[in-house]
Amino acid sequence: IAHKYAPELLGKTSQEYAHAEMMQEFVGTLKGKLTGPAYSGSGNREELLAPCWPILDKIVSFLGSKHWLCGENLMWIDFFFFEQIEYINFLLKDSTTLFEKYPTLKAYHGRLMSDAKFAAVYADDQKCMKFPFNNDFAKIGGRDS
Repeated sequence: IAHKYAPELLGKTSQEYAHAEMMQEFVGTLKGKLTGPAYSGSGNREELLAPCWPILDKIVSFLGSKHWLCGENLMWIDFFFFEQIEYINFLLKDSTTLFEKYPTLKAYHGRLMSDAKFAAVYADDQKCMKFPFNNDFAKIGGRDS
């Protein structure tokens, strides 16, 4: 989709493109750890989050002091990671816990929320679905959870 409609989100350099491809593995693994147990696990949020912290540690370490996940340019991977941050905040029932544990994520999250184009879409519930995170039959993050 980005290739067709927003090629600038693929990265401006081959290094950015490569970093996004590599980070897709980490963010995708994080999503898998967050999603699978929401359907088949015990329904306990802490148990669901436990295997996610080491992955999140690596992603936050890679983010470091960069403006965006792969450098100074907003890319598609930032939106994918943002969605995982939102889901983790939902699981924790607030954003304070996550942002206290990872202060750089608070700034990162804030940068995306303050982007005028993103903020306009995010504020419009017709354009941006914020919930549910999972399908209706998920124990966690589905319509009834």
